[in-house]
Amino acid sequence: NACIWWMVGKPESLFTQFLSDEAQLKFAQMPHWTTVLRGGTGEARWRWLDRDRTEQYIFCFYWTLGVMRTMPAEVTPENQPERVYVMVFMFFAFSAFAICVALITQTFFKFSERKRVFDDDMAQVRMYMRSLKGDEGGASEKLQAAVKSYLRHLYDMRKIHAKESSMISHLPKHLQSQLQFERLEQRLSGLAVVRDLGKKAALHVSEFCCEIRDVPQGTYLARYKRHAEACWVLLSKGRLHRLPPPHDPDGQPVEVETVDHDCLRVWRTTCSRYTVVATMPAELMRIDKAKFVQLVSTHDEYKSYLEWDDHTDAEDIDVDFNFERTPRHNAQMDSMAATAAILA
Repeated sequence: NACIWWMVGKPESLFTQFLSDEAQLKFAQMPHWTTVLRGGTGEARWRWLDRDRTEQYIFCFYWTLGVMRTMPAEVTPENQPERVYVMVFMFFAFSAFAICVALITQTFFKFSERKRVFDDDMAQVRMYMRSLKGDEGGASEKLQAAVKSYLRHLYDMRKIHAKESSMISHLPKHLQSQLQFERLEQRLSGLAVVRDLGKKAALHVSEFCCEIRDVPQGTYLARYKRHAEACWVLLSKGRLHRLPPPHDPDGQPVEVETVDHDCLRVWRTTCSRYTVVATMPAELMRIDKAKFVQLVSTHDEYKSYLEWDDHTDAEDIDVDFNFERTPRHNAQMDSMAATAAILA
């Protein structure tokens, strides 16, 4: 536009070559913004047509940017063709400006739309909890705080109000499994029992034994002397505390990231050595022991890593399966029976 504005303002230019001789003469006799004398009182008079080429180009570029927001005062159209061109360009500039503003506004609202919808839904949840008991009042403050913190956790972890969830749900099962493995690989490799089995085994464990769970504040993942049904691993957000056992009343809670990981080492049912509670909403990986034992026992290359004999303390054993190493076909049947007993 800067170059076009310069050619429109010159008495002779590329555009005037398309006019007749009479029209060219008439156009050259018109006042042009490049030929109008400029300069204040007591100053030397000058024309833009006589200025340095670099200065001419910089001014035309400056004028173009100025017209896109308002008309620069330094130069105004001096004849009808110049006015028509400026009018057309200003319409274009205003349209482009409006489109840019609309796109920027739309992009901004896209960034804030998810939070706005979540805040609206949370307002409805708060209203519901406050009117839960009718005239007698709402839910307890502790319960309200737990509900709000858990919903906020789900929002932060993109478990709710996340558009990608519906898209990922349409993926084939094997792609979903690979995505889950990419998510869990680092945490799985941090477990010695899985690391010893190798990376291929980690993929199998992720696909057949693992699930991702979100738990609210106050959830007990393990209780002292209760059956250890699974190994829990903290993923990305949350906080787990291991409470001191009953025989150590002076003990202090210890923050941990894994729970009952040693239960995956042994064939028999084991009990948790500690009580572990989530002190804030947490995203966890759960490795089901029954499924893990079944997976390992049905693969010859993994079976040697499982402790078939009882190497744990007697107080840790709740149910004695009392079976010995058997041939392969019997071992698979015993594995299914043990799995059913653990799940029960």
